[in-house]
Amino acid sequence: DSVPSMVSQAFSALIPGIFVVAVALLINGIGLSFADSFPQLIYAVIQAPLQGLIGTPFAIIIVAGLNGLFWWFGIHPTVINSMLYPILYANADKNQSLAELGQLTAQNGNFGTVQMLDQFATIGGAGCTIGLAIAMAIVGHS
Repeated sequence: DSVPSMVSQAFSALIPGIFVVAVALLINGIGLSFADSFPQLIYAVIQAPLQGLIGTPFAIIIVAGLNGLFWWFGIHPTVINSMLYPILYANADKNQSLAELGQLTAQNGNFGTVQMLDQFATIGGAGCTIGLAIAMAIVGHS
């Protein structure tokens, strides 16, 4: 005798689900062997190095330049900023925590924050539109 087709179809539908659960448990086990939780592993492997890299003045210059370059080609800079802003906000949060403790210095603070990018790189628009507006106000005759 063989298994009825309805029963075999029901069990064959479970196989992909079992595979997905097994892979998820494997990833979770790997994550827990290196850190207390998988998000902490992601933080240690990806976010912490990126925070240090993006916290430099050179990185902010690169980001501002890429924003202008993307505008030149008609691409909205949100393509990059949506990936960078969480890291820039984390840098700003670290600066705020250090300032509240009275320990914020130029050596241990992060240069690359959302505020730095907003106040100095995009103050008049990503293409420095404020300079154009001031020049038009000075040169304009009407």
